[in-house]
Amino acid sequence: MALVLSPRSGKPRKGGKPLYGELGEDLALDLAAFCKANYNAPQIVIIREALTEHIEQRLKDPGLRSRFVRAKSELRAQMVEPLRLIDKGEKQPPQNSPDAEQ
Repeated sequence: MALVLSPRSGKPRKGGKPLYGELGEDLALDLAAFCKANYNAPQIVIIREALTEHIEQRLKDPGLRSRFVRAKSELRAQMVEPLRLIDKGEKQPPQNSPDAEQ
């Protein structure tokens, strides 16, 4: 049975969905214990800090940094819809309308 952490307290609880999926019992317990010892810090704050520090450390490798920058650029391009300028007088069809651009 996997350890499931309460999203707010970080305390182990039974049932429900695992907060961080595939962490594994030992790492989930370490996270809960660290949060408790660190003035009950929210788990997400600790995870963000740890990931930021880990990524910064690993990106000291120039080859990895280059691949990271390229991958981040590609992913960002997939996430953002390009802006389209329209004339003030042009009316836009509703988003769900058959006339809306696809």
